[in-house]
Amino acid sequence: MSTLKHKAINATKWNIIDIVLSNAINFLSIIYLANILKPKDFGLLAVLAVMTSLANVIINSGFFQALVHKGKEITNDDCKTVFTVNILISTSLYSILVLSSELIANFYESIELKGIIYVLFTSIIFNSVTVVHRAKLSIDMNFSYQAKINVIASLVSSITGMWLGYIGFGYWALVSIILTKSIVCTILYSVSSEWKIKFGFCYKSFKELFSYGSKLFLASIINTITLNLSNLIIGKLFSIKELGYYNQAQSYSNLLSNNIVAVTQKVTFPLFSSIKNDRKRVRSIYEQILTISTFISVPIVIGFASISNEFVLVFLNESWRPAVDLLAILCVAKSISPISMFNINLISALGNSGLVLKIDTLKMVLAVGVIYVTSKISLNAVAMGQVLLSLVFYVMNAIPNKKHIGLGLFNQIKIIYKIYLSASIMYIINTSFHLDCVYLSMFIKVVLGIFVYISSCYLLKVNVLRNLYWNFKNRA
Repeated sequence: MSTLKHKAINATKWNIIDIVLSNAINFLSIIYLANILKPKDFGLLAVLAVMTSLANVIINSGFFQALVHKGKEITNDDCKTVFTVNILISTSLYSILVLSSELIANFYESIELKGIIYVLFTSIIFNSVTVVHRAKLSIDMNFSYQAKINVIASLVSSITGMWLGYIGFGYWALVSIILTKSIVCTILYSVSSEWKIKFGFCYKSFKELFSYGSKLFLASIINTITLNLSNLIIGKLFSIKELGYYNQAQSYSNLLSNNIVAVTQKVTFPLFSSIKNDRKRVRSIYEQILTISTFISVPIVIGFASISNEFVLVFLNESWRPAVDLLAILCVAKSISPISMFNINLISALGNSGLVLKIDTLKMVLAVGVIYVTSKISLNAVAMGQVLLSLVFYVMNAIPNKKHIGLGLFNQIKIIYKIYLSASIMYIINTSFHLDCVYLSMFIKVVLGIFVYISSCYLLKVNVLRNLYWNFKNRA
């Protein structure tokens, strides 16, 4: 086995461990808190989610991708420059947000937001400290170390949040999860990393890294705004309570699809960056990733959509029933998101950051129009608009890769359409019946869904299923 392949397999393994354990811990804590907190408490955090995401993108400033893209050639001056710039940016951002806290609270007519902003956004400063540490580990494809830190941080932050929720701290329990995780990660990276924190600035390093990272930086800002635009609009046009329903539905749908994206993106960006000059090899690896990831992620997300009613009633409570339809619709949208993100990640890894910026700018314009129109109708219409946007975004992201690696939109559809068809058959059958006992209904739908999906893939002769079967048979 080649060294690169061994590193990729090992990195994927540790990323899966990281994602599964971290998200399982977070999932259990949020389920617990959803049963003791109010939908409005989640809505308050959802209002600030876009600002938190934007702030983290800004402190990253494209430097993380730039360092990883440069690879083994990065110098100590590069590291010191990125660290110093990130600290300056994060402290400036925190000051601006604190000064704007009253305006934000008045805009959303929620005075609680002012205090939350003071505390929550200190996480921005902590997150800025770890950019260089994470980049150097990613270059070495050392994801085992990052996985251990993330799992520990998730465990500590979740326990803290659940304890504060239990003793009656309300929305501060949700704030504590975010802040505690940032603090624990910062401490662990700083104490145990080989690269020690050093201040310094080199204009040559800054110019070189920013020339690549600036376009990805702008693209990331635009993409973050696009993904969180619905929360901003819902928070203003609807009630904070309704935003809580939408945000929780979005969070649970994201939990499944984003895990697949996170695993592949963290591994494939440095992988494709290291072999970007060998386009045939890139295409071969990309086809495998696209096929296997779609085969696994699509039935999980679509299957989750089919049991959305049972999930809410079993794991949450009656107060969250308005989130059922939203969860089902957003799961359909999220079934498309992974393949869309794979394409844009490939474009970035191959060095075409300018194209990424152009695509993401057009996406934001389209998103504003769709969300504006659908928000005039209903909350469910906003969710349906996300399905439409997911389809359009996938088309936009896939088309350029025909030129880059000879694997464009129609080639990709030929690879994955049978998988989506099999998942659709599963969804139709699962949603055709309901039992009075939600526990029994959920169990039967999960078992039946797995059987129907695998049977459909077999009958439609999905290649990945046949390959897995023959590999298993040969090893046996």
